[in-house]
Amino acid sequence: MATKQSEDDAPGDVSDESRSTGLMMRVRNFKPKEVFTWRLAKTLAMGQGLAVLICGTAITSQYLATSFHVNTPMLQSFFNYALLCVTYTPVLFCRTGDGNILQILKRRWWKYLLLGLVDVEANYAMVKAYQYTTITTSNILLGDGLVLLGASLYAVSNVCQEYTVKNLSRVEFLGMVGLFGTVISTVQMVILERNEVANIQWSWQVGLLFSAYAVCMYTLYSCMPIVVKLSSATAVNLSLLTADLFSLFCGIVLFQYNFTGLYLVSLVVILIGFIAFNSVPTPTDLAEPAASPSSICEEGYDPAAVPKDLTNREVAVNITAEEEEQQECGETEEGLEEKQRRRGKKKRASQSLGRGSGDKDVVAVGRSTKM
Repeated sequence: MATKQSEDDAPGDVSDESRSTGLMMRVRNFKPKEVFTWRLAKTLAMGQGLAVLICGTAITSQYLATSFHVNTPMLQSFFNYALLCVTYTPVLFCRTGDGNILQILKRRWWKYLLLGLVDVEANYAMVKAYQYTTITTSNILLGDGLVLLGASLYAVSNVCQEYTVKNLSRVEFLGMVGLFGTVISTVQMVILERNEVANIQWSWQVGLLFSAYAVCMYTLYSCMPIVVKLSSATAVNLSLLTADLFSLFCGIVLFQYNFTGLYLVSLVVILIGFIAFNSVPTPTDLAEPAASPSSICEEGYDPAAVPKDLTNREVAVNITAEEEEQQECGETEEGLEEKQRRRGKKKRASQSLGRGSGDKDVVAVGRSTKM
């Protein structure tokens, strides 16, 4: 029993030792120059720019809710989607082929409808949460629940955004989200917020806050696909965690928030996590896609880039084709020779028949003459 137990424990010990050895090898082979690259710095800087834009949307929403008692999240989102629709959707009308808006709607209209619905509801939940969180503290649990709901919906939207941007195009994503987002936000605004919109006391301050929110959201939506394509949706969201800190710093001045040293600790942890995530390439980056025949024709033939097994298969196919061709040619030659032999036999037979009939005629003529 002891021997069996030791044998069972041996694989686990080996795996643990291999993991620790692999970890130590990674630590020893760590090269800061390979991690702290210009691309990482650019991604981090662009992510912080997006975080500043999110901070701008948070500040404007807080001002509208606290100072002017304007609680219309759908109206705020409507202006953003309308700007996207006016800017990017007409570009899809001008395209030809599969990039035209008619072809896009024909093939995947329901996908963009669901994506627009998820995105609209994510914005609605996040803006609505400002009414119940630290602004009024009337129902903190409801506000936190709306934040979690909005974050979950944003996760779905960001992953779909990454897929669309990397496989299709940035303009298609923004144009279709702007189109369906405008329609959905308009319908939802009419159903849920028609009374709140009618009761808004318009002033230049309210108009300025609405404009600032729309500009920040429009810039965020326009620039975020670029950062997502450069890195990934996960890396961008890790970088956007600092938006809460920017909002906190602005809230200390504008809304008299309390500050603790733990916020600085969280900033350091966020930056370390972002760098650690980007230091190791994702599995999709490690896997090399197989080159299709069309891509080889378009980009040019590179013998060094062709795998050896593929070359061997091509050689085998060529040899087989040559053998089949030779076999067909051999069969053709044999067939021709056989046909020639048959023709020769028929010719000799016809000649012999002709000779026999000629002799019979001569005999018949001689007999008739004697008679």
